[in-house]
Amino acid sequence: MSVAVELAVPGDSFELGEVLTAMEGVSIEIERVVPVRERIIPYVWALGDERDVEAAFVSLPSVESVRRIAEIDQWGLYEVRWHYPINGLVASLAEADAAVVSFVSRNDEWYLDLRFPSREDVTAFYEQCQSNDIPVAISRISDSPGPTAQSNLTDKQYDALLAAYESGYFDIPRRITLTDLAEDMDISTQALSQRLRRGNKALVEESLLDRGAPPTEFGVE
Repeated sequence: MSVAVELAVPGDSFELGEVLTAMEGVSIEIERVVPVRERIIPYVWALGDERDVEAAFVSLPSVESVRRIAEIDQWGLYEVRWHYPINGLVASLAEADAAVVSFVSRNDEWYLDLRFPSREDVTAFYEQCQSNDIPVAISRISDSPGPTAQSNLTDKQYDALLAAYESGYFDIPRRITLTDLAEDMDISTQALSQRLRRGNKALVEESLLDRGAPPTEFGVE
């Protein structure tokens, strides 16, 4: 069982976030990835002029190189290579073995949805951010149950949600259409749509019931 953590970080409090201030009007999302020390955050989605995006990343001392490798619906996918070791927030994620579910910029802030192996890893991550003067505002911490504990989900709903998640159906922009995903799963588009809607409803109900009082030990806002 992993620990789910949702948090916000000001864009000017860590080096990667400085890309926001260097690129006015550009939106950025980190491609979902499980951090490893040798290859953390290798892919970034950006909506903006290619030259502006590349110039902003190259201006960061920790970035070795960046190149655009794909484009979908005006969003560019960039491969980023980093100089190692990396300090700050990115290093803290790697050291804690955190899995990045989403890493999105909005209004000069970054919003992260993370998974940690244990609550001890969450504590270590938070303490390292504090020692590096990174103001992390944690909004939610909860145990993330495995599939056997998700009693409100049927097996078919779980399989549909997992396939949609892994195929990039929930990504922005989407990396697969509902029709193509249904073909891959060898079911009708209508059947897949119903499974996703019912599965999402079950997950939302579980999540809302699980919220309760937010933890305060990590400075929750």
